[in-house]
Amino acid sequence: MFRIDKKGFVHPDAEIKESPGAGRGVFATRKYSKNELIERAPTFTCNNHLLNELMNLNQGRTIFHDYVFNEGGIVHIGLGWSSIYNHNHDSNARWSVDNEKEIVEIRAKKEIMPGEEITVVYVVSDTMLWF
Repeated sequence: MFRIDKKGFVHPDAEIKESPGAGRGVFATRKYSKNELIERAPTFTCNNHLLNELMNLNQGRTIFHDYVFNEGGIVHIGLGWSSIYNHNHDSNARWSVDNEKEIVEIRAKKEIMPGEEITVVYVVSDTMLWF
């Protein structure tokens, strides 16, 4: 079973290991049922303007662009493992952000078996992908 800390954050029953062709990835260490909460993590927030200013200062993309959740013009930098899940068009998990509580949740979209990599869709349109 997952662990819940004093602030209500959920730590996944998972491990980080090498994902073929994708660097690091998050892999289940137990079975997750459809819609089950995998992780609830705090976020740091900023607005799109700040992220764009960082991009301008660095004359292009920054590492932050690869590890953020953008919801309603608010950029969330996920803590915990939330920014390590890899992208897959046929993902087995989904992310959602609560702007008010400044948290990100990762939930299973379908059954996930032990040893299976947990993946999410990064964006709503393939034309928005940067890799």
